[in-house]
Amino acid sequence: MLFQLSGVCLTGAMSVTPLTWQEVQSFSLQSAYKLSGWQSEQLIAMSRAYCNMSHKAKEKACTAPYSESTLDELYDNEDRLEAMRDKVAKQFKGFASGLKKKPSK
Repeated sequence: MLFQLSGVCLTGAMSVTPLTWQEVQSFSLQSAYKLSGWQSEQLIAMSRAYCNMSHKAKEKACTAPYSESTLDELYDNEDRLEAMRDKVAKQFKGFASGLKKKPSK
């Protein structure tokens, strides 16, 4: 939800561009969310990944990140799949626990 609230990306003259540090700082200051440095880094990383996939998706040969071949590679290795699930769960838990609303004035 926070990623969508932050705007996901910027619209440049030619295509989408990732969020900048200034945009994330402005979002944090103007919203009710006090973002830590790590959370700001994650928003920027997600924005970069979104923009990267947006550019790649313009190619006809681009496979979807959720395509059968991509998922088959992951599901073929149960240890790798479990490690990925644990990593994602830990990151979301850390992100959510660090999210604090700014006190009302």
